[in-house]
Amino acid sequence: MRLLVEFWRPNTAQEVTLVLGEKDFRRGPSARPVPYGLTMPYVIGTACVDVMHKACVLQCPVDCIYEGARSLYINPDECVDCGACRLECDAGAIYYETDLPDDQLPHLADNAAFFSEILPGRDAPLGSPGGAGRLGRVGADTPLVSALPRRTTDGLG
Repeated sequence: MRLLVEFWRPNTAQEVTLVLGEKDFRRGPSARPVPYGLTMPYVIGTACVDVMHKACVLQCPVDCIYEGARSLYINPDECVDCGACRLECDAGAIYYETDLPDDQLPHLADNAAFFSEILPGRDAPLGSPGGAGRLGRVGADTPLVSALPRRTTDGLG
């Protein structure tokens, strides 16, 4: 993956190569159009609910993965589309927006709603707070995630 990085001085852009690991997650042509108005580079699906390994959070270079009560959510306005989170996700819960399996499509709008709608117990939408670490655990989820049956991760069912 190649990035164009512009330093603080004008006209000092340099091209660098970003190596995220042995896997190549570059996108090919999209088979599914993204619904108008939704731009979610990466989406966290059902496999994260009640699991939240958080390896993705540690790898995110811009701190855009926020913690709800039962799931993690990627802020679409803060994400730089680097794919580091997808590489580190132990649960296989992170998808590029156009690669979502059909059973995960509701999470496209749901991840965006976490930031654009008022969550239970909050007075206003989260919007773009400028970093998950600074905000801390939100402690609320979207209606979709809240409605999912609870599961345990200890192997006892």
